[in-house]
Amino acid sequence: MGLLAAAVVGLLWRNPPSLDPESATELAESPSIETASLRAGPNLVLVTLDTLRADRLGSYGYAAAETPHLDRLAAEGVRFEQVVSPVPATLPAHASILTGQDPYRHKVRDNGTFQLQDDALTLAEVLSNAGYATAGFIAAFVLDAQFGTAQGFDEYTDFGDQDVEEAPSPFPNIERRGGEVVEEAVEWLQGQAGPFFAWVHLYDPHDPYAPPEPYGSRYRQRPYDGEIAYTDEVVGRLLAGLEAAGHDRDTLLVIVADHGEGLGDHGESMHGFFVYDTTVRVPLIFWANNALPAGLVVAGQARLIDLLPTALALLGIPDPAPASRDGVDLRALIAAPDAPGYAAYSEAFLPLLLFGWSELRALRADGFKYIAAPRPELYDLRTDPDEATNLLSVEPRQAATMRANLEELVAGDDDPVEFAAGRRPLDADTFERLRSLGYVGGGARVPDHRNVDPKDRVELFQEFTNRVNEVFAAAAEERWDEAAAELEVLERVAPNHFSVQYGLGLVALAQGNVEEAVRRLEQALSFNPSYSPTLIQLSKAHRAAGQLDRAVALLREGMQAFPDVFSFPFELASIYHLEGRLDRALETYRVALEMQPRNAKLLRSMAHLHLSRREPREALRRLEILVEETPDDPEAWGNLGMVFGGLEEFQRAEEAFRRGLLLAPDMPTMHFNLGLVLLRQGDRQGAADSFRSALRLDPSFEAARQQLARIGGVGE
Repeated sequence: MGLLAAAVVGLLWRNPPSLDPESATELAESPSIETASLRAGPNLVLVTLDTLRADRLGSYGYAAAETPHLDRLAAEGVRFEQVVSPVPATLPAHASILTGQDPYRHKVRDNGTFQLQDDALTLAEVLSNAGYATAGFIAAFVLDAQFGTAQGFDEYTDFGDQDVEEAPSPFPNIERRGGEVVEEAVEWLQGQAGPFFAWVHLYDPHDPYAPPEPYGSRYRQRPYDGEIAYTDEVVGRLLAGLEAAGHDRDTLLVIVADHGEGLGDHGESMHGFFVYDTTVRVPLIFWANNALPAGLVVAGQARLIDLLPTALALLGIPDPAPASRDGVDLRALIAAPDAPGYAAYSEAFLPLLLFGWSELRALRADGFKYIAAPRPELYDLRTDPDEATNLLSVEPRQAATMRANLEELVAGDDDPVEFAAGRRPLDADTFERLRSLGYVGGGARVPDHRNVDPKDRVELFQEFTNRVNEVFAAAAEERWDEAAAELEVLERVAPNHFSVQYGLGLVALAQGNVEEAVRRLEQALSFNPSYSPTLIQLSKAHRAAGQLDRAVALLREGMQAFPDVFSFPFELASIYHLEGRLDRALETYRVALEMQPRNAKLLRSMAHLHLSRREPREALRRLEILVEETPDDPEAWGNLGMVFGGLEEFQRAEEAFRRGLLLAPDMPTMHFNLGLVLLRQGDRQGAADSFRSALRLDPSFEAARQQLARIGGVGE
């Protein structure tokens, strides 16, 4: 069976240091360091640096780097020189880090439309079962809990309700600066007494490259390096936090990147399209404050999948499922740092999932890399680290051997174009949040063009992604005509791609061109009937056209086809609510509530519905959860205050209004409502002051003027 037709049995071809399995024994028995003595911990901090090329750190030879903290960790710990990511994409690479499995095993092949399944036993689950406190501090929505990476964590970053459908643009920004992430992590670890595991994810090196000051000015010509310099500073803050908490001597710290960045090499500006070392070679550092050999550089090849077995071994925690791992304990390689290391697998399925072009699979071993493609490639990385000279015709025996080993490794791999294990439908919110991060990933049932080599289409791919970025920028500023113009160019580049038609439909809807929106969205649906946001947006277009029956029918269809997608019951309930069909609305809202019980926009809508049904206590229940979820939302506190006031719980109403005014002191209605509850409590002077504040902010506020006149102004 040919490689490109191959589909998984899970044949592991387990971990040969080179292509010769017998040398594994020799490596493990190397006398240079006793592996049993290599212990660290008991705590573990895993720092994953998103989109960081190994060759952009000072410790990896980059003279222009400003990475003193990462370089210090490398000098005091163990640095692995040749480390391979199994896939240059955030979610699947992190799935490999957390499970010790290659993508053909855990089934996560791309961002967004795949999900790590519950039966995966993650590093966090193993440590949690061993009595560890666990927390994940995540910087970008691409690793949101819904994608399966939160398994085993007691606490995990919740990106919550970003009000995507209420935002001025459908492309909100869903990422966090590293400083914010580290601040949360340090606060958490300072409160830990027993053993803990903290995962800190830093996203800053990912595009767009816009480092904060002073790095923005200092690296105006090299913004990617500026983001890395800022990331290094943030790592320094984490180290200081560990030391301040007294955990610098009892913690194993692991620093690793999920993948690199193309930066124009091989024609790839970012990542995900190719499997060259620019995007699959990553840094890896183990540091444990004198518990590991300081300054050791391991030349032998390692992989991201080796991180889990190694971390558990260094912590002295038995792995309850070693047979499920594709990675190995790297202590043997630390003991023999000049040994060849372990053969590494990499893949890039983005060309297939996005355009139907051939996927890429690679094997990296013995200093060579073989890339399976319609026009295969072979590189000698020892003499050609830039992968500039294809040796396929010069080294046919080496290529044939590596091809055979690669085919054996992935034999039986499921076709990821189908919705097999690991594939998940996206709701509209999730789709737009991923778009906001620049992801244009697949998801469509694209035509099968596997005879097309991605090397021959990289310029087309770059034009496509550049145009998509222009669409994002224009839409974010509501420059809809410009967004439409860019999408029309995209349509010429990829006329049958569903996301182009989907984007044209969104823009038409934003411009009020309902008929065009319906036409484009129906075309997108015909190209890809399995993408749930299209049904959501098409129902909105029919709703805008006043065709509520058609909108309702589409949402009901969506609820049947995608029973786990929140947006369908929420949107359907919203229509029932608007029509005054309050019983049907409540019944349908409750379906959505089962899926996302703490979704802020749902809680707001249900509170409004309960008030319409004259059920203030039920409204109160929703609003109390809402202010827990959105404590910085003054409107939520104002609504809570009004419900308390209606229930004649005036003291609690006052507290809610005062909390809202701390957040938004310039809201005249909040001052007015506070005045009303103060008046009901007998505080006439306080009420008068509040009414005056309302009038000062809005001189036309007639109700405030009348109330002030009624109580006589009291001690003006």
